[in-house]
Amino acid sequence: MARVLIIEDDSDQIILLKRIIEKMGHDAVVARDGDEAVSMANSSHLDLVLCDLGLPGMSGIEVARQIAPLGLKVVGVTAFSTFALLDKAVAAGMEDLESKPLSREKISKLLSA
Repeated sequence: MARVLIIEDDSDQIILLKRIIEKMGHDAVVARDGDEAVSMANSSHLDLVLCDLGLPGMSGIEVARQIAPLGLKVVGVTAFSTFALLDKAVAAGMEDLESKPLSREKISKLLSA
């Protein structure tokens, strides 16, 4: 069983991702902003971090800069994906950038990689 941190401020996205991850038999925990995410990343064993880029306060890019050095697998999630944004995400320590909404198949692939 994997433990996934969902960093997201949109309630509908949280419900969707959490439901998919838990139905796959994994544990999902949620942070609604960057400060909470950094705190949870520093104090939890995590197998995958799904990080929205458009967070209130600290951006998802800044969250990645702070938690990627912990050796966590961080994947950016956004509704507005561009090549320039992908470059910024990777430079910040994210392994990839995925478009919303994430499917069960995509989440399964991220967990198995």
